Amino acid sequence: MVVDEATLTVIVAARHVAGTRHDFRGRMMVQLKGRTEQLVVSRNYLDLFKPS
Repeated sequence: MVVDEATLTVIVAARHVAGTRHDFRGRMMVQLKGRTEQLVVSRNYLDLFKPS
């Protein structure tokens, strides 16, 4: 199944997040436990992530 990423909205439980990182463009990426793909965090929600 192919999903247009521009319209994709995903809610992720914190217990399923393995970690976060910033890519070369400054976007925050979320890595999920047990998955290879990474999700881009919308700029509207960046303030919900606390620096570790």
